[in-house]
Formats: sequence, structure tokens, C-alpha cells
Amino acid sequence: MFSNVLRDAELVDFAHDAVAPLNAYLEDAAEVLTVGRQARGRRRQLLVAAVRHALAFSTWRSLSAQGIARLDAVRLVTALVEAAAAPQARSRRPSLSAPR
Repeated sequence: MFSNVLRDAELVDFAHDAVAPLNAYLEDAAEVLTVGRQARGRRRQLLVAAVRHALAFSTWRSLSAQGIARLDAVRLVTALVEAAAAPQARSRRPSLSAPR
């Protein structure tokens, strides 16, 4: 039922208003969970996006729908956040956006 409310929140004003406190809480939680990380700039943007994804109900619903076990889902999302937080290693490979 909660998934229906979240779905409707994107389409119906009163449902959007109903989940606004939850969305505000999740935004605050994402900020708290990124405090103390030394990420800046683009890496911080990736970290915040990964944490928001980890907090999103839709992420867990999708993983469950694909038959991913809970522990595996936790490990997968944890790896996403850790990868986003990790300093980027210097690579000798050219960037995909570099002109050729």
C-alpha cells in the first residue's frame, strides 16, 4: 500500500502533500549520512546521489522485485555508497569525454 501512496505522490497533489514530511526527513537523513566524508565537488554530488538512492523506497522495492535477497541488496547498495565516497584513482586511460 505504501508503494501506491509513493506512486500517487508523483501524480496527485494531496498525495504529494501527504509524503512531503517523509521526503523532507529523507533529505535530512541523506545530509546526516554524508557528514564527515571528505568528498567535494563532483565526488560529493555522486555520494549524495548514492545515499539518496540507498534511502529511496523504490530502490529496495526494485531489488526485491528482481529476487535479490535482503543481505545481498544491503551489500549492493553499501558498495554503491562506498564507491561513490571513494577517492578516484588516477587512470592512464583517457576519459570518455576527452577529444580524440
